[in-house]
Amino acid sequence: MIEKKKVSKKPLPKVVKEEPVKVEPVIQEQQFEVKKDDTGIPFAERIEKARNDLLVKYKKNKQLSMIVTFVVVALVIAAFILMYQTSEAFKITGYVVAGVTLLGMIAFYIINRNRFPDSTRDYINFISAQFNGFVFEDSAYEKLTMDPKDKLDQGEISADRVYSGIARLGSRNIVQGIYLHEHFTIADVAAYTRGDKKQEAAAFVGKYTSFPNNRKLEGRIIINIKGEKEIDLPTDIADLVKVEENGKLTILATEGLKVREILGDVFMKAIEKYKVIGNLMNLNIAIWGGHTAAYMSYNDEMMVLPFEKAFNEEPIKQYKDEQIELLKVLSLLNK
Repeated sequence: MIEKKKVSKKPLPKVVKEEPVKVEPVIQEQQFEVKKDDTGIPFAERIEKARNDLLVKYKKNKQLSMIVTFVVVALVIAAFILMYQTSEAFKITGYVVAGVTLLGMIAFYIINRNRFPDSTRDYINFISAQFNGFVFEDSAYEKLTMDPKDKLDQGEISADRVYSGIARLGSRNIVQGIYLHEHFTIADVAAYTRGDKKQEAAAFVGKYTSFPNNRKLEGRIIINIKGEKEIDLPTDIADLVKVEENGKLTILATEGLKVREILGDVFMKAIEKYKVIGNLMNLNIAIWGGHTAAYMSYNDEMMVLPFEKAFNEEPIKQYKDEQIELLKVLSLLNK
């Protein structure tokens, strides 16, 4: 539980503005336009075909590796048996068999070391493109681009000050575009902290959204909407006070900020109606002067790419609606 602090009625000293570090999105030389698929093949069928193709390659690769391992073990045993024979000819044959086996292992490794990883990378890129074409098909999205090699800067996430002590950041599928004349960045993100025993723990796993706002404030605001379970709650809150709690919604802010006055009634009514249900497990929104960042925590059904299990399109359909609804709500901070 977050302890509620009593707000002093005395004149407040000027709060030092803690502006987040402005990190411009990194744009690689090669970009791909995000667009709706025009093949006429249903979305789920395209995903399933790609998944099955990769699964077949994986099983063949695994089977081949097992056969090669069996052959190598048999040859090594044979080589040792021959090398321990009294006959000089058998010994020479044993050394030859051992040498050929070693060369064969090296050749197999060189030929196959990139075969399956390349297929996996191509699959991830294909799935990401298909997901993005489905999620961002609404005409309200403009100038959408995605580079498979692009990564978020860890400093950009740390500067939002939602989670304290981020030690490692993983990111993928970074989409940039325009929504209602404002630039946004959306990405799959996993942020990890490191405990006393240097063991990593996930502080956040889900969808990250960066969007501008035109609000002026000295300090910061964090809005949290919980799901059925309390997970991925904000932790960088030592300098904040709880200014409001209404059911699943909690608002933390720099002491003295008139949050409802700053954010406005229209935004507050909209955010109070936003539902965190199903695969969406938690929502944190960090608001600074000029910058908004949203952290949508999702479960494995949404974040893990389909591979061994058949593709279930319900989580991505839910996310599609939740993402554009979130941008609609965040855009109210520019009114």
